[in-house]
Amino acid sequence: MSNSKLKLGYWKIRGLGEPLRLLLRYSDTNFEDVIYECGDSPDYDKSCWFDIKFKLGLDFPNLPYLEDGDVKLSQTVPILHYIAGKSGLLPPESQRYKCEMLEHVGM
Repeated sequence: MSNSKLKLGYWKIRGLGEPLRLLLRYSDTNFEDVIYECGDSPDYDKSCWFDIKFKLGLDFPNLPYLEDGDVKLSQTVPILHYIAGKSGLLPPESQRYKCEMLEHVGM
């Protein structure tokens, strides 16, 4: 992958962001892990995310999100595909549909 630093944003939990972090680390990708924290109950405060979510330039402002220069994505599966494609981990085009089928069976 390029030497530019990607930015991955997600809550301070593993959840849907953890597969992305694992793939970024596996592919030896330099990235900034932007963590959004709500605080302890019962005083949860999501303003750390709600105050900026519409200012990031995302087509679908949601967590997780990934920024790579001009590329801005949200949602786990498209981000996984982007990282895999950028790091050369996708199968040949002739076999990709089988991998996508298996991916969706597992969901």
